[in-house]
Amino acid sequence: MEQILSELRIGIQTRSLTECAAWWNHDDVSNPIARLYQVLEGEGFVEHHGRSFHLVPGHLFLIPASTRLNMHCHGRMLKRWTHFTAELPNGFDLFMAMEPAFELKLADCPAWTAGVLDRFWELNMVNGAVAMLESEAILRLLIALFLQAGPGGGEDTMSALTKFKPVLALIESRLAAKITLDELAKTVSLHPVYFSNEFARRMGVPPMEYVRQRRIERAKHLLVGSRRKLPEIAALTGFADGFHLSRTFKRLVGQTPSDYRARALRLTT
Repeated sequence: MEQILSELRIGIQTRSLTECAAWWNHDDVSNPIARLYQVLEGEGFVEHHGRSFHLVPGHLFLIPASTRLNMHCHGRMLKRWTHFTAELPNGFDLFMAMEPAFELKLADCPAWTAGVLDRFWELNMVNGAVAMLESEAILRLLIALFLQAGPGGGEDTMSALTKFKPVLALIESRLAAKITLDELAKTVSLHPVYFSNEFARRMGVPPMEYVRQRRIERAKHLLVGSRRKLPEIAALTGFADGFHLSRTFKRLVGQTPSDYRARALRLTT
């Protein structure tokens, strides 16, 4: 587990201070980035993972990437927020491997937490590589607090990520091309049937379904992070055409690509 975690990549997309009002009102939305919220004044509400969270001062809130959620502010809420990614090798989301807590009470956190939080938001006003390095280091500390407060586990997933690391690397490098079960099995010198069964047992899904999921995750990033049209995104993610991508996307995500893009782009805070 330590080896995989040592390769964790943190990417801070944006962070800001925003005063929210009734316009901060979104239902059934998601996008492929994680969120960290700290409310300074007022209140808001988010719902995800079957729970409702009351966004109030004195707490930190984490929302993992690709979470389907509802977000509401009925009055006024002043909050600090950041969007970020936390990926293990080969694009695997950290919070898919290790389940975090979604809320922390600052009074229960180590004494240094308030100070590093203030420093994290302060660094938003500082340009340069060193400031970004410090920001990412602080974010790693905060992520560790959420993981420590979570339900634990993750050893089986980390073991699987280690065992199948060459396979996952091949998949990530070939998402735009044809990938077969035979070539994945050859990567780890296993018979295709045994490989498929072992991969499914350890990763939770058969290998070719995992390939489809990774292609859809790549498509999510392209939908939100670019203005590319659907046929171009299909070509970049290994789908025959825009129709094939749209059909698979709807099956796995529950929304069409155009609906996903429109809803995700509304989530600017």
